[in-house]
Amino acid sequence: TTADVSWEGSGTVMIVDDEEIVRRAARRILSTGGIEVVEASSGKEALEIFREEPGVYKLALVDLVMPGMSGVELVKALRALRPDLPVVFSSGYDARALAESASSDAKTSFLQKPYSARDMLNSVRNALSGN
Repeated sequence: TTADVSWEGSGTVMIVDDEEIVRRAARRILSTGGIEVVEASSGKEALEIFREEPGVYKLALVDLVMPGMSGVELVKALRALRPDLPVVFSSGYDARALAESASSDAKTSFLQKPYSARDMLNSVRNALSGN
């Protein structure tokens, strides 16, 4: 039901995933909730975009397993520029242990693919509110 996804947020979220269909779905879900979305199809592209304005992003939703720079490597690079950046890792693999070992701090969470709109919104909302 729509009541499940009626959260209103604000600010800009970066979505990094090598699959366009995943980025497009995430954009649609978050945009409905009032979030601005910047997409990147690789870690390298994400880092280039992020470097321009590190302070503008409230959150990064990052695929753990991507060709080239992995999600873990990307997040290390992003947090070198912005240590307080909240991150939600996502993966189609059961990669929770990898995500947790990559960063066990409270500003990092994990979202298993495939995820529902409600699961994604809950993850983003919790990450933005620091839960």
